[in-house]
Amino acid sequence: MRKRSELYRYSWATKWYVAKLFGLAYLWYLCYQCFGAVKDLEPLKTFIPHELLGVADDATVAQVKKAYRKLSREKHPDKNPDNPEAVNEFIQITKAYTIMTDPQARDNFLKYGNPDGKGSFAVGIALPNFLQKKEYQLQVLLAFFIIVVFLIPGYFLNKITSNEKDVGGVDVDNRKIFTELIHENMNGKQIPGILARSQEFAAMRVRSEDELAILKRVRSIETVKEAIPKGSEKRGNVQVKPICLLVGYMYDILEEKELAKEGIK
Repeated sequence: MRKRSELYRYSWATKWYVAKLFGLAYLWYLCYQCFGAVKDLEPLKTFIPHELLGVADDATVAQVKKAYRKLSREKHPDKNPDNPEAVNEFIQITKAYTIMTDPQARDNFLKYGNPDGKGSFAVGIALPNFLQKKEYQLQVLLAFFIIVVFLIPGYFLNKITSNEKDVGGVDVDNRKIFTELIHENMNGKQIPGILARSQEFAAMRVRSEDELAILKRVRSIETVKEAIPKGSEKRGNVQVKPICLLVGYMYDILEEKELAKEGIK
């Protein structure tokens, strides 16, 4: 048992598994590079003139000038030689002052978010208008965080692990099922019932009335009846369709056209 365990301990580490991991890592790297490229773009930064100057949006020109004089002294690059952002901050303050003291530019900014008036091009997020309101920013960011950090990696992880194989190419989940059912006292007629417990066979469903009629005919045969195990509380009822197909194929009960419908040759 230990020797067999050693054989398939790392069977999940296939070339396709590693390729998916590298692909996921590369996508995260691209996201990081995109974030680094756009986070400092001027149009994407929050620019609200009255907030930069520390005044109300309906402040008078005198109040704006007073706030600007104070901030220009505090933020002047000559007084902040160790701050690499000092020049940019001073430019932003000056720009805000210009907008707030020009009636036309101020009115345009309040209406369109642009001192030059309504533009023909705008940068935005493809979200409903109500989600772009300030009061919903936290909820939108939280949803984005959950999608990017949990859902997308979870989807890839599920895809990566869904095809894990054991020795001989058997699905890991099926190996667990078979390990519980196979024992030294079993006989040959139990094999179709055990195989029918596999993930793939358990998902099979009857697809038409014609198919149901064929399965009823096959199930009425004594050999098939003996192969159908009794249900239990632990494992539930077994799917009868795969047992009918397996036994029907083994004993030539089904005709070729009936088998062809299930892709059996």
